[in-house]
Amino acid sequence: MKGVITRRAFCSIPFLQGWFNADPLEQRVTAIEEDLEATKEALGWTLAAMQGLAQIIDNNTAYFEHRMDEMESRLPPPQKKKVGV
Repeated sequence: MKGVITRRAFCSIPFLQGWFNADPLEQRVTAIEEDLEATKEALGWTLAAMQGLAQIIDNNTAYFEHRMDEMESRLPPPQKKKVGV
């Protein structure tokens, strides 16, 4: 069988060993673990973005509350209505 590459010889190539010798269940578990890690990372980024937005909203709320207080302080005092005239 000169010139024929057997599976055993093919699997002896280091970067192909894992591909040919891996258990299908192990491959699925590994894929699920990788998906979970990617999901965990994406959720981390989503949480960070939501926290950033919450901080922006808090800052804007505080700013507008301050501006409202400022504007209310500039209003003239309420006038008393004359009753029975």
